[in-house]
Amino acid sequence: MMSVNDGIPDEKTYAQMAENIHAAGCVSLAMSMAMQTGLVKVLMEASQPLSSQQLADQARLKERYVRELLSSLAALKLIQLEEGSGGSDGRPPMFFLPPQHRTSFEHSATGAVSVSMVGSRFTRVRALFSRDCPDQGLTYNDDFFHDMELSFEPSKDRVAAAILKTPGLKEKMERGLRALEIGCGSANVSCHLAAQFPKSHFLLTDLSPEGAESARRTIKRLGLTNVSVQLMDIYQSPQDWADRYDWIFAMDVIHDLPYPLKALQEVRRMLKPGGHFSMVDMFMSSYLSENVGNPLAAALYTIGTFLCIPESYQKADSQALGPCWGEQLALRLVKEAGMEVLDLIDTLREAPRLIALCMCQKAN
Repeated sequence: MMSVNDGIPDEKTYAQMAENIHAAGCVSLAMSMAMQTGLVKVLMEASQPLSSQQLADQARLKERYVRELLSSLAALKLIQLEEGSGGSDGRPPMFFLPPQHRTSFEHSATGAVSVSMVGSRFTRVRALFSRDCPDQGLTYNDDFFHDMELSFEPSKDRVAAAILKTPGLKEKMERGLRALEIGCGSANVSCHLAAQFPKSHFLLTDLSPEGAESARRTIKRLGLTNVSVQLMDIYQSPQDWADRYDWIFAMDVIHDLPYPLKALQEVRRMLKPGGHFSMVDMFMSSYLSENVGNPLAAALYTIGTFLCIPESYQKADSQALGPCWGEQLALRLVKEAGMEVLDLIDTLREAPRLIALCMCQKAN
């Protein structure tokens, strides 16, 4: 007798299929953007591999946005990355579209335009690509923070459990410590820990009034009395906060900042000697060539194009690293800031290194 489960993929295969669907949806937006900014036309006409700068010049676009977008397409092999480029030797990525793929690519890119109906953000980010646009980036709004509240809520238990694996941190929280979160947004994780450790005090900071208000909603919902909220720019933190905090936390924030190294140096300055810094972020590879073929990387490059690059690209000299700044660069910047990396722990078992916790410590 035939089982109703015959032909149904096993759990691992199904999970991969689900990830691929998500990645494909994200990359459809990238294909639409390539079509609407003229990049498809330039790729179709190119007779040899071109760098993101060359492609940006031909399409009269800003190179940093073009590079993130092309990385998305290359990671899913919709366009090709020239062998030997985009790797650890520093040679820039070189992109090309094989002649035999061009008709299919153009058809797919044209169809993907319908996927781009994502409201005002898509239209505004599209404008940012143009060199004629005076704005560099686009800050997150209240809708974004509301969505982040919903997206981070399911993972707060896993992230909090990973944080408490830091040697000695749980005991400090039980006794009562002074904690700081930067770029708090909804602050689901910090508030979850504040509820567990009432003797500790948590200061939640965000540059955005919408982000601070999101944190206040979480505090009110949980009825917390050991948490406060303050508007703060990490680059203008009070001078008397030096050596002030036992624990500092950043959740999906550092790569969104215009100057990540400077922010990490501020974190070190505010930590007490022996204090801990917990950084939850994306930890794919820093090198595009190592992300090619990875649908999750393709999705992250697309998310970077529409969310992270606009948020961090507020000034012409912003680093605008994007969510695929990667494990190699992230760990190097932490060390350059003067902190020791204790461990790197995956917080999503089903997607290794997509989101991970970097445990750091300031030397005594």
